[in-house]
Amino acid sequence: MSNTTGRGDTAVGFTMLSGNTTGTQNTAVGLGALSNNTTGFQNVVLGGPAGASVTTANNVICIDSTGLNISSSCFIGNIRGVTIAQMTPSMLIDSTRQLGTPSPRFKKDIKPMNGSSEAILALKPVTFHYKTDTASGRECGLIPEEVC
Repeated sequence: MSNTTGRGDTAVGFTMLSGNTTGTQNTAVGLGALSNNTTGFQNVVLGGPAGASVTTANNVICIDSTGLNISSSCFIGNIRGVTIAQMTPSMLIDSTRQLGTPSPRFKKDIKPMNGSSEAILALKPVTFHYKTDTASGRECGLIPEEVC
């Protein structure tokens, strides 16, 4: 662990918090955990090299994921493709492994798209299965080469 004026950091492992200069109250557990953080504070990362992409962001949680340098976010690795029984989950995980919610309880100014749906359908959305992930169910998305 490296430190210039940072305080209250906790690090367990090898080369964790090695780039820290003034970051405070960070918790890093695992080989190389939060190793590129310089000034971020109150981040919690578990697993190596968890939080490697977090450099200056604050209040980030990374579990077995390198995460992104986005404050007040949460990233969890190795759970893509897991299905749940509920039709409307309380949490979703996007392609960057960031947690989010589909619930209208956390949204405002919700309005029907009306004619905008045609613009979305013009992008030719598709369903597919990943070739290398046999546990994955059917996915929805776009083929980038067909959109550009």
